[in-house]
Amino acid sequence: MNMKPRTKRSGFTLVEIVVSLMIFSIVAVVALTALVTIINSNAKAQSLESSMTNMDFIMDAMSRELRVGKYYYCASSADGSLPLTNSDTNPLRAQNCPLGQTPNLIAFQSNTTASSDPNCPLVYAYYFAGSGSSYTLEKAEQTACGQSFSPSSYSPILDPAITLTNYSLSVSSQAYPLVSVQLSGYVTAGKQKNQSYFNLETAMSQRIQ
Repeated sequence: MNMKPRTKRSGFTLVEIVVSLMIFSIVAVVALTALVTIINSNAKAQSLESSMTNMDFIMDAMSRELRVGKYYYCASSADGSLPLTNSDTNPLRAQNCPLGQTPNLIAFQSNTTASSDPNCPLVYAYYFAGSGSSYTLEKAEQTACGQSFSPSSYSPILDPAITLTNYSLSVSSQAYPLVSVQLSGYVTAGKQKNQSYFNLETAMSQRIQ
């Protein structure tokens, strides 16, 4: 009888395979969670950057328009209405406002003239619309001389992701016209609707003629 020695076969036991799969699953879950976190953080950062770029652009645009404008007018208005005059050369009278939340509208005579009348400067207005602790910024522009402002004249200019919780506005129309604006609020960013808070303060003055 021919007796051959048995060869020992190496391999993994069932217990070893199960343990290996469990370890692999744990590592995969941790790695996937980290990847999702990175993706969400990146989306939040991009959304925040886009919203703050929008805010900076609006503040810069307002500053440029005020710098070359005149007859700064500030008041409290429930619907954004303005006491425009019938004069084409001076459609808006200057008016001061102390720093505070009571004034919610600023208007001024821009350096842009009506296409039908080069001697008629058009009026621009910015209006803080809202109540409580939720506001947005809206803008209205005359397109013709003598055009009045109504609530439908204003259009939102802030990114919808930006919510203003508080603001302060002041206007000085004296020898050196000056506008001061303080804004507080938050940006809602990412799928998780995370909120990033901000405080902004700026001053805008009229260019010396």
